[in-house]
Amino acid sequence: MKKSVIVAPGSGAVRHDMSLTVVDRVKSATRQFSKSIQTMSVSEQLQRELLDKAIEVAKNAYAPYSKYPVGACLQCADGTRFTGCNVENASYGLTNCAERTAMFKAVSEGHRDHAMIAIVTLDGGLPCAACRQVMREFNKDMIVICGYTDGRVNRVFTLEELLPHSFGPENLEALQ
Repeated sequence: MKKSVIVAPGSGAVRHDMSLTVVDRVKSATRQFSKSIQTMSVSEQLQRELLDKAIEVAKNAYAPYSKYPVGACLQCADGTRFTGCNVENASYGLTNCAERTAMFKAVSEGHRDHAMIAIVTLDGGLPCAACRQVMREFNKDMIVICGYTDGRVNRVFTLEELLPHSFGPENLEALQ
């Protein structure tokens, strides 16, 4: 028996099935396969170029409190690249992450077509939730390359993998 969550028509909520039919499972697997193909389409050479720039800019990180330098290199759809490093503050909440530094630089230069970003940390760490949400603002299909400051690749993700079921600009457009 198939169980469902009932929602009011026109509420904007989505009906969630508790058990999937075979057709639903095939569709889901196909979507996941498509995302994997998209992720793999980032060549090793391009990954290397972006990681190298992120490693270089991580050397500029201002991280006197955490001792955790982070570097990022954002590539826009037209090939333009922007780098950023983390900038800490004694008032921890005012610290800015490397990813957001790179994205804000791009926006300040008129680039909102973010395609992919490479991030390097000492331990191959992933972007924080705030950075994921800022990425989502500009491209829900962004490719995120996570690596180490020694040049190794940890993993390549789609933003959907890092921030599933996300909230974005289209959610606010639906209200107008």
